[in-house]
Amino acid sequence: MYQSFLMTTDKPSRDQVSRNEMLTALKLAVIVVVMLAGREIGNTYSGFDQVKTLDIRVNVEEEALAGYLRDTLAGKDAELKIGFGITIPGAKIIEGQSIQIPEYAKRWLIAVTLNPVTFQQPEVSDFEVSLLVEGEVAAKQIFMFPRAKVGFVSILDREISLQVTEKERLLKLITSSAAEHGGEAQVSLKGSCRAYYSFLETWLPFTVTKYPFVSTPLLKVNSNSWRELDNTPATTLSKGQSGYIVIGFSNPARIHSLSDTITCKIVRDGEETLATIITKTISVAPNSDATLFFPFTPTEAGIYSFTYNSTAGLSLPLSQSPFLTVQQGG
Repeated sequence: MYQSFLMTTDKPSRDQVSRNEMLTALKLAVIVVVMLAGREIGNTYSGFDQVKTLDIRVNVEEEALAGYLRDTLAGKDAELKIGFGITIPGAKIIEGQSIQIPEYAKRWLIAVTLNPVTFQQPEVSDFEVSLLVEGEVAAKQIFMFPRAKVGFVSILDREISLQVTEKERLLKLITSSAAEHGGEAQVSLKGSCRAYYSFLETWLPFTVTKYPFVSTPLLKVNSNSWRELDNTPATTLSKGQSGYIVIGFSNPARIHSLSDTITCKIVRDGEETLATIITKTISVAPNSDATLFFPFTPTEAGIYSFTYNSTAGLSLPLSQSPFLTVQQGG
């Protein structure tokens, strides 16, 4: 009897075996599900990390910006139309490193690039856009769009019209910038685009800065004077003694080189007698200075002065010219 009791207690029942097998199978199923879910979540967050590092490239037609700002200066009800082209590597590789904007389009394009190992397409929707002139916000708007997938080989187009409510402030900013920088103004487009990847979302920042001309590009005249050949200031020369007129220029523009053609007219005894006319062209690099020299050898005694005019509109009235006295000599 004792032996029979031991045999019945050591041997598990069929129900216990079945329950253990079910528990083991359930544990395996849970492990598999957890592994698959973990891998999927890991892939999702990995893809989201790539989306967060997207490079949004903004190509802006400087001419379109310049036209918009010039219309504003002219008092017109100007409207800046902005187009967004959003894509990931398929289309970008076809177009090259940066999307080229057709001349007739005159619009902004934003190209979004994504690592090709990400197979799930990201989505984008809303845009927040600010227009800045010399770092000062001139307009800011949020544009609502439905969520749309960013294709691998196609381009997702978006177009908006940026409205400026404080036109007087914008006018003041443009005018001040152009006056200080030779007709050039710093204009920036900054903002962000709402992007989605699976159940995650983020805002992708973008910015672009251009320096369009909003008025006639104009050099700045720093000085003008008579000089002797040793570069010392001249107030008196002898007849037949050579000297020259020196005019110093600076280019206040920040990224554009400026050129101009200067015509200098030298007269004797007021406007009665024209001594000579000399025309020269000058080109000055951004944020740089340059000097033009106009050689002159007087053949008659008298009081000389000069005036000049340029193609771009620079001028010196004869009344503001320094005088040079030419004596008969020995």
